[in-house]
Amino acid sequence: MSIVDEVRHLDGIKGNFMISEIEYLAPATSHEETKLSSLIIYSSVREIVEHQQYVFETLWNKSMSAEKRIRELKQGITTHYQTKVIEDPDAVVKEIARQVANSNEICACLTCGGMQYSYNHFFEIRKKLLEKQKKGEHKGVRYISNITQDNEKFVKAFLDAGIRIRHVKNLPPMSFGVSDKEITATIEKMEGGKMVQNLLVSNEPAYINHFRSIFEDLWAKGIDAEDRIKEIDEGTDLTDIEIIQNPRKGIERAWSYREVRI
Repeated sequence: MSIVDEVRHLDGIKGNFMISEIEYLAPATSHEETKLSSLIIYSSVREIVEHQQYVFETLWNKSMSAEKRIRELKQGITTHYQTKVIEDPDAVVKEIARQVANSNEICACLTCGGMQYSYNHFFEIRKKLLEKQKKGEHKGVRYISNITQDNEKFVKAFLDAGIRIRHVKNLPPMSFGVSDKEITATIEKMEGGKMVQNLLVSNEPAYINHFRSIFEDLWAKGIDAEDRIKEIDEGTDLTDIEIIQNPRKGIERAWSYREVRI
């Protein structure tokens, strides 16, 4: 910043290039620190130079000032927001792992298969978060799922690790996780713990607040996982009981079952 006229920050930079009004250079820089480039792309063709000038201006307009970015780093805050979709299964696992590891709190609503997916890929990470919680360094992990015989063993494993879980029969048509910083969501069922192919990721406050609101509403209506597991083991299902407060709605529901037995 003391050498050049202006420096800007942009997430996701993968390579290097330089342009002047008449030339374009792109060194194939090694990822090893201080190691010099062994190859370089050079062109003075006007069309190529103009194209790369356009690319640079596009990146420049999407970036933020270095002063602002440095303030963020010092204060530990994020003021630039983005929403993206990840379409690589391995990248999805890495992204969720990153979200979990960087969180101060995790709330997740998972399908039956999503519970197995979480166990397969993130069980050890969540155990580490629970250790941080014991030290007062994390607010903990909460799960909501439709607990059945198919995912009961995974639920028990999470409960033994210290994760709080509640059962909700009618879940939203998606799985999502909310931390204090961002959300991840997918509409895939993840049956049998199947890998997620598409994941929505966002750190925009509107998304975070929306999904947090959904989670808290479901959590308030859910029943503790221990009680649900007891129902399964005893062969009862009290969660099928529904209380209808509206009399008109109750009458309509009654008339919808027209079979009469004497």
